[in-house]
Amino acid sequence: MMDEGLKHEPPALKIAGDALRDNIRNIDGDLAHLDTLNIPFEIPYKLSVPNRAAIGRTSDEGIAYLCLGASKDGREIRGIFDKLAEELGQRMR
Repeated sequence: MMDEGLKHEPPALKIAGDALRDNIRNIDGDLAHLDTLNIPFEIPYKLSVPNRAAIGRTSDEGIAYLCLGASKDGREIRGIFDKLAEELGQRMR
């Protein structure tokens, strides 16, 4: 069942984020600069793109966001990517 794997992903992502912060602590660079400003560079887990069959089914046709149209899957997929794009847009301001 797909949901079973979700229990382990957030802790694994936290461990990875902590390891990244440890590695950039004594070096110069964009990520280290963000860390010193307390600006998160991780994308919130709730905005991660889930594994959806609808995305895979459109791989030969083009971009799932466009190919799925106004179907139920299309609305769901566009909602997922719209939330992620909104977060990225806010960070780029």
